[in-house]
Amino acid sequence: MTVTTTETVNAIATAPGFTQSAVASATYTLVQGQTAAPTFSPAGGTYLLPQQVSISDASPGATIYYTTDGSTPTTSSTQYTGPFWIFTTTTVWAIAVAPGWSQSPVAHATYNIRL
Repeated sequence: MTVTTTETVNAIATAPGFTQSAVASATYTLVQGQTAAPTFSPAGGTYLLPQQVSISDASPGATIYYTTDGSTPTTSSTQYTGPFWIFTTTTVWAIAVAPGWSQSPVAHATYNIRL
């Protein structure tokens, strides 16, 4: 049996020559996992040169979305497809989503570029 939603299962046992058992009941509730928060490389900090930033996520099949304008990222934000350059002081905000999992917490990293 595969349970894909919250379900209550009722069962009895029978055998020839024996009285039927009482009904045993159990409720199974699926708890959806949460996608891991994205991580940034290099880490946020103060740098003397522009930085090429990579965002990754440990959750299998996760898609990352990010913003650099201070807004909270959503699945309508820019989808991360590869490293990008930061040339001025910028905070990068990111989320990750994966099928069958709830959205990750919002992660952020601030890059202070001091040219």
